[in-house]
Amino acid sequence: MVVSLSHADTVWIVNDSGDAARLFAVDTTDGHTRAVVTLSGATNVDWEALAISPDGGVPHLWVGDVGDNDAVRPSIQVYRLAEPDLVTGSTDAWTGYDFVYPDGPHDAETLLVDPRTDRLYVVTKGLLGGSVYEAPEVLRSDATNQLTRIGSAPLVVTDGAFRSDGSVVLRNYLNGFLRPSVTGPDQKFGLPRQRQGETLAVLPGDDTAYVGSEGAGTPVRLVTLPSLSSAPPSNSPTPGSGTETASGAPDATTGTGPGPWVLAIGLAVVAVVLGLVGGARRRGQPRRSIT
Repeated sequence: MVVSLSHADTVWIVNDSGDAARLFAVDTTDGHTRAVVTLSGATNVDWEALAISPDGGVPHLWVGDVGDNDAVRPSIQVYRLAEPDLVTGSTDAWTGYDFVYPDGPHDAETLLVDPRTDRLYVVTKGLLGGSVYEAPEVLRSDATNQLTRIGSAPLVVTDGAFRSDGSVVLRNYLNGFLRPSVTGPDQKFGLPRQRQGETLAVLPGDDTAYVGSEGAGTPVRLVTLPSLSSAPPSNSPTPGSGTETASGAPDATTGTGPGPWVLAIGLAVVAVVLGLVGGARRRGQPRRSIT
């Protein structure tokens, strides 16, 4: 999941393996789907990650087809396109890039793009800890791009994002990790308990983020990110405390955040359920949760 740089009150999300190659624009005020954009000619082997970059005033989305649960893919793909208008339809205005790891296949769910340089990074999802891989400074769409391992990552990283100052926020199923740089030391902080915490999207201003889980109708919560200079490691929230948020942040289901909302379709890197868009309404599933 990423926060739109072109459209107010909007996030972009994707489904993972099994779905078409499509993006969903979701309204953060009430959770309804504003647009569905299909990438004509692209494939979705296992879309697991999104990133967004300002790119000199023309925001671009980066879609990471980087999932590989069995670690068997000879290469992974990333698609880049200018952030679309909020119109449902298809576009062929995208560029695809192939990448290979230097040490064999890996599963990954996190794509990072430095907003200052547009440099791309992939963070792998390792049970005992992952790795950070850097893409070449100049990407080629007509040849395979070689990734370079430049550092380590916490275990089972499921999403992450750069902030505007070059610091990085990562997450796994239980905790968040703040880094001064893409390979800097981790400052751990607690996240709300969620069924399967898979998404993190930093909001403009860099001090708050949306965090979400998989599946239709799951709540997305607003958390306050700790200060980089003073963030001590924190214990995880108490299991079962479904409304606890990091650093005393307002819970997006309480009405104290910028608008309570529940996604009516799967979140970024969700397990695909075809027909989710609009299907929640047909099944009578609520599209938002307001307390």
